[in-house]
Amino acid sequence: MQRSFVLFFAAATGYISLSQEMLWMRLVSYMTGGRPAVFAYVLGFFLVGVALGSFFAERLCQRRFATSSPVRFVGLMLVISAVFYHLSIAAVAAACQVSRPVGLAATALIVTAVSFLIGGIFPILCHYGARTARDVGLAISRVYMANIVGATLGPLLTGFLLMQFLPTDRIILCLTLATLLLGAAAFLLDTPPRLLAPAAAIGLACLIPLIHQPLYDHLLERFHLERGNLEVHYSYINQNRSGIIAVSTSPTGDILWGGGVYDGMFTTDPALDANGIKRAYMVAALHPNPKNVLEIGLASASWARVLADYPPTQKITAIEINPGYLDIIKHYPQQASILTDPKFTVHIDDGRRWLKRNPAAKFDFMLQNTTWHWRSHATNLLSADYFQLCKSHLNPGGVIYCNTTGCEDVLYTAAAVFKHVVRYKNFVAASDSPFTLTPEQIRQNLLKFQTDNKPLFASTDPALQSVLHELASADLTDLANALRSRRDLQLITDDNMAPEYKQSRLFNRDRNWRSLFLRLSSSQSTPPPQ
Repeated sequence: MQRSFVLFFAAATGYISLSQEMLWMRLVSYMTGGRPAVFAYVLGFFLVGVALGSFFAERLCQRRFATSSPVRFVGLMLVISAVFYHLSIAAVAAACQVSRPVGLAATALIVTAVSFLIGGIFPILCHYGARTARDVGLAISRVYMANIVGATLGPLLTGFLLMQFLPTDRIILCLTLATLLLGAAAFLLDTPPRLLAPAAAIGLACLIPLIHQPLYDHLLERFHLERGNLEVHYSYINQNRSGIIAVSTSPTGDILWGGGVYDGMFTTDPALDANGIKRAYMVAALHPNPKNVLEIGLASASWARVLADYPPTQKITAIEINPGYLDIIKHYPQQASILTDPKFTVHIDDGRRWLKRNPAAKFDFMLQNTTWHWRSHATNLLSADYFQLCKSHLNPGGVIYCNTTGCEDVLYTAAAVFKHVVRYKNFVAASDSPFTLTPEQIRQNLLKFQTDNKPLFASTDPALQSVLHELASADLTDLANALRSRRDLQLITDDNMAPEYKQSRLFNRDRNWRSLFLRLSSSQSTPPPQ
């Protein structure tokens, strides 16, 4: 009985602990927009809590559990940790409404406290399991093995299964209830068994679901939006193991949020240009005949719809890592039409991995409306190593067109890989062939764009004619030599991860995307910086 108890609870606490850490990571990453330092901070405070729990457990083992069973203590710690964990996430969401630094500071303290409560159980189980064993090393190794098995089930069960089918708040509720029931089971195993403690634990398990909805109402909005913006709620939410996607409404078009940051808007109107969609129409100025196009990152599919409405484009291949975008797109008829367009194909995969798996695939034009350069893993789509990979997939005269999101190191890196580089707004276009289209040729190409089977720019609408003139006369001066001569920029590589780590600390908040939300939610139309 003693060995079975120790091994089972070692595995169970390992699963609970790792699952809690994963859910904290998911929420804090959403709060910060996917900062790469988040993992280190959350893990660091988590380990501090485990260390403090182990220190506390040592004192208990010396004073209290030298002769008695710790079963009741394990049950008590599980019940306290379950209740505290459930309430603490709602508390952090409330702290985020005060300010983002306050939310992050509260997260650090609470993650430490939660891991302290669970972390104190494991050393006591080791002490209890080895106390009467003749071979202490063997007994401890078995406890460790059980704990590691449970900890491994955390990413497997919670990360790959539960996160695919349940929203985050439901997983938190399930984990809380499981921890309470585990605590009740520990109380029942006490000798002699006492019914009051397990009854209290079961009572809490019945109470928690009743208060869950009020506590967790609009949880993601509270983690995402600052105080004063909670009147804006998400109209659609898609959560899966690949991430969290949400949509909010604004007067200029619905806004798409991926992982807590701006990820586009559902509009293709170049005159309104609320989402900077004019940049998509620049394909007419960068390549004379882009028959085969690759788009990495589908997002709202607004850009894909623009490319499909350009007659010279005969085939579009899109790579999207999160299948949730396809479900969101289906709510918008104009963008959803791309999913049934015969020239369009979408693959659910990582863009870089897909390119490596399809070495024979060649394209005339590669479009990459990349996410913010400071987000975790952004280097994978901005490094010189990646641009070399893209270069091997371009036909002669092929062009890669990439969003720099304001990071000039991306321009410098593109110039280090390709012979010719031009810039339009915050996008860079790079190729080994010069960009030679004249303003008149660009104008004629732009006149080919269609909407509802009618020429878009043939309209007499003054706003559209102004866009036509702006795009046709855009400055496409080759910047490659000037960029290569600069010494204030850094070459991005897979090893240095420069766009993610060059500038920042976690508490030096990049507020661009938050101020963008305020502008997009107002009555004025302001093109986003992304």
